[in-house]
Amino acid sequence: MNAIDVKDLNKKFGSKEALKNVSFSVKQGERVAIVGQNGAGKTTLLRILSTYLPANSGTVQVLGFDAVKDALQIRSNIGYLPEAVPLYEEMRVFEYLKFKCKLRHMPTPTRRRRLHEVISCCDLVACTNSTISSLSQGIKQRVGLADAIVHEPHLLMIDSLFSNCDPYQIESFSKLLLKNEVLGSATLLFSSHNREVISSIATRVIFLNHGEIVADTTDVEQLKQHTLSELFNKWIRQKDASEE
Repeated sequence: MNAIDVKDLNKKFGSKEALKNVSFSVKQGERVAIVGQNGAGKTTLLRILSTYLPANSGTVQVLGFDAVKDALQIRSNIGYLPEAVPLYEEMRVFEYLKFKCKLRHMPTPTRRRRLHEVISCCDLVACTNSTISSLSQGIKQRVGLADAIVHEPHLLMIDSLFSNCDPYQIESFSKLLLKNEVLGSATLLFSSHNREVISSIATRVIFLNHGEIVADTTDVEQLKQHTLSELFNKWIRQKDASEE
């Protein structure tokens, strides 16, 4: 069973086509980057996969569940970190994570174990008693990550990875995602504009352009040799040539 199966997915906002006949599958354990310019459809795709946005047509299966019929099952088995991390900023870090565990109805022994594990592996020990509003953007992202993985999801999705983070925060967060304690055997699907980060984390890259997939490659080494713009132009030329 694949972690994700998408077939002929279409999404419109009024007359604007955000996604056009998008089809792809993701195997369990893959680390896939969704890459594209602003407006390419990356956020729309992730929101549909996480069941927070309905598609106009096409089929979506996540972890074997149908995105329309089985939305609650999908949400309970995935971790989703949107670009704007939805944290309760008046709460303290430990208080917030404990609260989110209770919302997921995690048994007390499991909750205690996982709180200890995620606070440690996400480097939050020093700020467990800090109010979230007092934290830097980078630490808030780590709190969001801890929230997204505390229930040990089979699939982790992150939108606009490293948006508004400084170089130190980007390096620190990249190392977190590569920790076995964070991802384990879970599948990772993320969007990002950072070429170095994509090449260091992803095992596969899907290029979106105006809502269409123009390339899907496991040759991540290309990102170390070319800029994202160069690769986009290359794949768009090849796609146009194949359609002539």
